[in-house]
Amino acid sequence: MAQQPLRSSLGRRVTGQAPRSPPHYAGLVAILVDAPVWPYRDRLWAHLVSDLSFAELHDFAGRLGLPERAFHRDHYDLPAERHAEAVELGASPVSGREILAALRRARLRRPPRRRQDHQQRPDPAAGG
Repeated sequence: MAQQPLRSSLGRRVTGQAPRSPPHYAGLVAILVDAPVWPYRDRLWAHLVSDLSFAELHDFAGRLGLPERAFHRDHYDLPAERHAEAVELGASPVSGREILAALRRARLRRPPRRRQDHQQRPDPAAGG
């Protein structure tokens, strides 16, 4: 029985060689941006992240002129019309899967909080 080739979390074939950065990173760019495909309020949005640190991400967002309110847990929401500007400033365009993988590798991923009821429901076991 032939062995199946190992696959990375992104589905790429894993070889015995040391892992290399994808050519569009080349180890130089730590700011990543996915395609603006996320709809919200009649606009399309992209995600801007760092694979190094939040300090670097906030610095880049400041140079790009993004407001603080655009930051959500581990990324900035970037409107489609600003995508090309982010790439010109040095962000590396990647897929959404690569965004998530980079955040996890850097241990910067902050998953969404679970929603809780705003109203406290009485506990039937406590007689309330």
